Amino acid sequence: MGKVCEAWRLDKEGLFSNPKERDYTSARQIIWALANYRNISGMKITNFMNSEGAEFGYSVTNSTVSKGIRSFWRKMEQDADLRRIFNTLKDEKLF
Repeated sequence: MGKVCEAWRLDKEGLFSNPKERDYTSARQIIWALANYRNISGMKITNFMNSEGAEFGYSVTNSTVSKGIRSFWRKMEQDADLRRIFNTLKDEKLF
């Protein structure tokens, strides 16, 4: 998660306290997609995000995580920069 925050120039608090802003949404979606790429279940991703974000009042549903993962894969097909970021981060420590 730290490497994703670095790539987007965000801090952890911002990641969890600005749920609808585009940069934060994109950062969360790549975290979810990276976890999904590593065969981590949607429910485990949801539980982790809710646990990490609880101190900031953040809450997400499994449905939102699933939609976000699908949305990310569609965006990545169209966006070379997003593919580059994903490929750079896919082998990094995620959590």
